[in-house]
Amino acid sequence: DVNKMSTKAYSVALSILTGLSVGSAIVLLSKWWNRRNSASNPKEATLRMLVEEVKKLRELMLETKEQLESLRRITVGGSKSSVRPVDAESEYLSTYESIGDGEDEFYDFPSEELDRSELTDFEQLVQKTEKLGKQTLQSEEACDQLMACLVQGLEKYPESCEILWQLARVHLHKSIFYKSRSDFENEKKFLVAGETYAKHSVDADADCWQAHKWYAVLTGSCTKFCNTSEKIQKGYIYKEHINKAIELNPKEAVLYFFLGMWCYEVAALSWLERKAATMLYGSPPETNVEEALFNFRKAEDLMVGKWKKNELMIAKCYEKVGQRNDMLEWLNKANLVAVSTPEDQEAQGEIEQMLLSYNQTY
Repeated sequence: DVNKMSTKAYSVALSILTGLSVGSAIVLLSKWWNRRNSASNPKEATLRMLVEEVKKLRELMLETKEQLESLRRITVGGSKSSVRPVDAESEYLSTYESIGDGEDEFYDFPSEELDRSELTDFEQLVQKTEKLGKQTLQSEEACDQLMACLVQGLEKYPESCEILWQLARVHLHKSIFYKSRSDFENEKKFLVAGETYAKHSVDADADCWQAHKWYAVLTGSCTKFCNTSEKIQKGYIYKEHINKAIELNPKEAVLYFFLGMWCYEVAALSWLERKAATMLYGSPPETNVEEALFNFRKAEDLMVGKWKKNELMIAKCYEKVGQRNDMLEWLNKANLVAVSTPEDQEAQGEIEQMLLSYNQTY
């Protein structure tokens, strides 16, 4: 319920602000008390008191950061009804600035620069790439920046699983921009390179669910450039690694979407493709539209916010099994989700076509 989530978000924010105010009050009171008693108390005792107060304040700051990170994850998507998550970092900074007076530098919270100085070079690299990675579906420039950063990082950390799977992901995102311009040669080039990076990430750490996820996704994306036998072979690889990723992280919504896509595509195999699979592997992969629908619904239950493509796939499954009313319900839900990525734009085109074919307005 949107209202409840909004109330929860603001409650958490209020508790954070209250905690900061109380901590600051303790610090200021301690300073006042020390000044009041400086004539009678030894300097050493005063210094010890100041050090203890700083320790307490820094502990409060770390606790506050954890609460802020939790707050950032409270969000509900959608074009018609959504709650904008509280900008926790802005709230934190503005609260601190409102209680500082310029003379209390000894009590200042550690700055972001100081935080970064405590990180290793690798941790700083990961922090930077994670920030850029959130923008690569919306910005081709961010794609290029992240790719350059990761390639440089790989030279220093050639066996890093995290750098390798991030390289796989950014190559996929870059390929989407080429696809949107109908530049299929470069689309293929970046997909194939991404698949190679993803495979190396699995080799680097077989227990990393992200590595298995992106190996599956890049392998599946490359099938559009493959012949029938290669598609079937890659289909088995895709299923194997999606299942492994789910085993390692069963609460990740997007994995069930990818498994649902596999089920949906396999259920739609032609007689010739099934025959080829039988000749190559003894039997074709077994699944059906109902299994695809189960996985798409599972993804919908687990994800926070809305995903246009997932809701479209639920509608398409209901169409396949002849449940017209359910299909229209999910088509209309998908139609209300805002378009924010090239994938959303592509899905929106399908939604509009399906709604038109069933004489619906959009």
